[in-house]
Parts: sequence; structure tokens; C-alpha cells
Amino acid sequence: MPETNFSWADQIENAKKAGEGFTPLEPGTYNFEVTEATSKTFENSGDTVLSYKAKVLDGPRANHTQFDNLDPFAPADKAFKIKLFLDFFSAVGLNPETLIQSNPTLDQIAQAVNGRKFTADVIYLSLIHISEPTRQAE
Repeated sequence: MPETNFSWADQIENAKKAGEGFTPLEPGTYNFEVTEATSKTFENSGDTVLSYKAKVLDGPRANHTQFDNLDPFAPADKAFKIKLFLDFFSAVGLNPETLIQSNPTLDQIAQAVNGRKFTADVIYLSLIHISEPTRQAE
């Protein structure tokens, strides 16, 4: 529930400030190194994720940091989240079979991926396009 003194104008201004100085990577292929990986639990949902940061190693955007939260514990109806985690696990050079063999904790996985290098394609998809409503003649 929003505060009683809630203001959309303030929210929009805060969002603009939060984005200052941030420029997303252009679509393309980049070499990364994981600079930080931790197990993180969100207070509101209770979901536990692998949270990581990775920096671009070379090119015009060298040292730019990307970050993501991967959910290996997603329910079966959200299996795409598990696939994203497994794709990342493979990209950093770890075999998903080791998950079955050693049954590591998320903290152990975070330790294993810290400092690993990988190559990834950055792409952006437009999932929803909202167009102006059309008026019908009355």
C-alpha cells in the first residue's frame, strides 16, 4: 500500500535519477568475468536466488557491470528460470551433471562461479508492445 503522501511525479523523478549514468550494453557478444556471486533470499517472497555481478573484460564497454538473479529453485511451471540458471552454470564452464553428483548448496555454487570467465550474447526482446488505443466512430 503506497504512503498517504505518495506522488507519481516523485516516483517518476526518482526513477530518472536512479537511471542516471546507467547505459545498458548494446546487443552483441561480450566476454565477462564474474566479480561477485552470492546466495540471496528476498524478504517479501522468501525466494532464494544466485545473485551475481559480472564485468565486461574488453572492448569499448570494458569494466561495465551486468547483474542478474537466477532462480534454480523455481517451481516446474516456471522451468524457464531453472533453464536460465543451468545455461549460466554451463557458460561459466561448470557441468550441470555436477549438481546431481555433488548436490552443492547455493553458497557453494556462488563460490564456484566467482572469478569465472564466460562469453555471452546480449539481446533485448520486446515482449509487449502497447500502441495508442484507436477510437471507433460513434
